[in-house]
Amino acid sequence: MIENEINLYFFDWFKNYNEEHNLEYPFSNKEIYSLEKVTSTWKTMNNEIIESKYPPLQAIKLQPSTDLEIEASPYKDIRIEVRQIETKDIKKLHSQINYSNTVLTIMTKQLTRVENSTSSSYHKEVPSSSRPVKPIYNLFNVPQKE
Repeated sequence: MIENEINLYFFDWFKNYNEEHNLEYPFSNKEIYSLEKVTSTWKTMNNEIIESKYPPLQAIKLQPSTDLEIEASPYKDIRIEVRQIETKDIKKLHSQINYSNTVLTIMTKQLTRVENSTSSSYHKEVPSSSRPVKPIYNLFNVPQKE
C-alpha cells in the first residue's frame, strides 16, 4: 500500500472483508431514523414564525404556558461605561440564559432520541463463551512470553 500510495479506509476494507468471507457486517443497518417531527416552530420578537431544528440566532419568544411569554436571546450587550448593574442588565442575562436553556433542551431531546434508537438496534446478545472460529487477523513477529 505504501509503495503504490494507496489509501484504504478501514470500514471500506472491513465491509469487503466480511462480504468475501460471508460474515455478517455489523454496521449494515445502523442508520438513525426519526419517526417524529424534528423541526420546531419559533416565534421571533418581531412576531415572525420560523421553522427549524434549532432556535434562530435572534431574539425569540418562548411560551411555556398559555398566559406566559418569555424573551430568549442568544446575544445581548451590557454597557461597559456604567459601573453599577441595573435591572435592565439582569434582564439581558436572563434572556441569554433562557436561550441557552432552550438550546440545551433541544440537544437533550436529540441525544435521547439517538440513544433510544441505538440501544434498541446495536445491543445484540452474544454468548460470552463464543469465540471466533477463524481469527480476523494474524499476528506476525510478536514476541511470546516465557
